[in-house]
Amino acid sequence: MATGGSSSGGPFNLLTALILTLTGLFAAGFVLALLFPAILPGFAALPSAPAVASLPTSTPAAPTKVSSLPTLPPAWTDTPVPTSTDTPPPTETPLPTATRTPTNTRTPTGSPTPSRTPAPTRTAFPTKTPLSSGGTGTGSSGSSGGPPAIPAIVNPSFESGYTTDEQGNHHPDGWVYYSPASGVYLPYPTKAQVGVLVDAISGGPGQYLHINAAAVPLDEVPGQPRAIILEGSNTFKATGPAAPHAVRLSQTLRGTPGLKARVTVYILGETYDQPNPSVGYLEGDHFVASLSLGEALDVRIHSDMRQRFEVAGHTRPWNRFVVEAVFPATGQLELVVICQQNWPGNTVFYIDNLSVEVVP
Repeated sequence: MATGGSSSGGPFNLLTALILTLTGLFAAGFVLALLFPAILPGFAALPSAPAVASLPTSTPAAPTKVSSLPTLPPAWTDTPVPTSTDTPPPTETPLPTATRTPTNTRTPTGSPTPSRTPAPTRTAFPTKTPLSSGGTGTGSSGSSGGPPAIPAIVNPSFESGYTTDEQGNHHPDGWVYYSPASGVYLPYPTKAQVGVLVDAISGGPGQYLHINAAAVPLDEVPGQPRAIILEGSNTFKATGPAAPHAVRLSQTLRGTPGLKARVTVYILGETYDQPNPSVGYLEGDHFVASLSLGEALDVRIHSDMRQRFEVAGHTRPWNRFVVEAVFPATGQLELVVICQQNWPGNTVFYIDNLSVEVVP
């Protein structure tokens, strides 16, 4: 009896547990159903991640069509600079050392004559009696009718007249006149600058004139201590523009072969140029003057000439140039006088009283 009661109570307990479990699940679902509508709006209110804005796409504007290119200005035409001269040379810097004495380099025979044709203007002076010093003037002929035994200088003191060229310069009668054009080497083709030899280039012809005693101040007429005329009524003056220049006067002397001749000329060279202030003096060869007969040469520079007073009773530095030469078999010797201003400035030369004599 006891065993049967025990077996009928087991299923009832399982059923009761199942009913209780379902009841609990139902109750939990009911509670969630009541709470879900209140929680859902909170989730909906949560902020969302910001959207990434896309950059606007720009469409480039179509290029404007140019109907035609602008007209360019014409290209510049480059005009070549003419060959100098001139440069002109820079402001002179005097030598810082002792005075330089140029070497006795003979100016080449047959220097080129001017290419220009002088205007046919002729000026004649009154006939002058030749000097009696050593045959200067007419000269005498040899017994065979050949060259004169005693040579003569034509127009030795510039008294016989002259021809005037288109630039107004005087070409003395009996002399071959030459003055280098701008850009051409001067007769003495080098000069000193700061102890170095540089090219001596012409700036063009200077001014070369006959000066008559009637046109000079009274203290410069013949016989006065400051005279610029030593013999006769005229002197030959060489000056220039503010540029380097030179004049060369020449003629051919004729004499018996083997005869020895002595030629003398007086040259006055004066400059009004001021030295470079940084040094205090001019270059030694600021200007040059020379006399030559054949291969014989007497050449002097500014620093030498300014210290010589070789005409008695005169207060200006007149220089007496002397050369001697023997006539060769041809019986001819070239006589040349040169005055050359090496630097821009104001230098004046006077040439006068040439003479020739026979010496043992």
